[in-house]
Amino acid sequence: MQNKKKVVTLLAGGAALVMGSSAFVAQAAPHAKISAAQANAIVLKKFPGTLTAKTTLENEEGIWQYGVMVRSGRTLREVMVNARSGKIANVETTTPRSERIEAKVEAKAEAKAEQSAARKATRHASRTSRLTTTQAENVVLRRFPGRIVEAPLEHEGGKWQYGVLVRSGHTLRDVMVNAQSGKIDSVTVTTMAKEQAEKRAEAAAKKK
Repeated sequence: MQNKKKVVTLLAGGAALVMGSSAFVAQAAPHAKISAAQANAIVLKKFPGTLTAKTTLENEEGIWQYGVMVRSGRTLREVMVNARSGKIANVETTTPRSERIEAKVEAKAEAKAEQSAARKATRHASRTSRLTTTQAENVVLRRFPGRIVEAPLEHEGGKWQYGVLVRSGHTLRDVMVNAQSGKIDSVTVTTMAKEQAEKRAEAAAKKK
């Protein structure tokens, strides 16, 4: 499969193209002179069949192209259409399994890059923040004596804060401590179930 440097998923809108029971709707992007619907039509004229996925706009070595997936009988093709000239730049026969494997590899690479960027940002914040994790925990424990569950450094609302989770008896609190001033910005009574659900939601949002 071709290396994809950048993929812009085209949102529903504009003109719809219906093949069999599938409808694919896309609108022209700033980098393109033709729309995704026009790219679909070009491909289907060359390879009659059924579109199997949303058409994406991709930057291949500085050239913007539409990646059109089309099934003709038992043959699945990925057809690259130049987004400016409308000419077919490349055709590759593939399989659903190959596409799934490639998607997983790309997702892992993106997740790894995001994690690396987050670690760098956190290290930078740790160096520039006036408060250490231990100091933030002590600020919270003076206000709410109990047991610290966790105290990650987070970027919230344009500022770095320690999200200190502290359990006092049966009460679990999420206390946000400003990493620069050492002041408590907010206190929320929560539960472990809510915290875990929030983490899952954040992880799912990053994948989108």
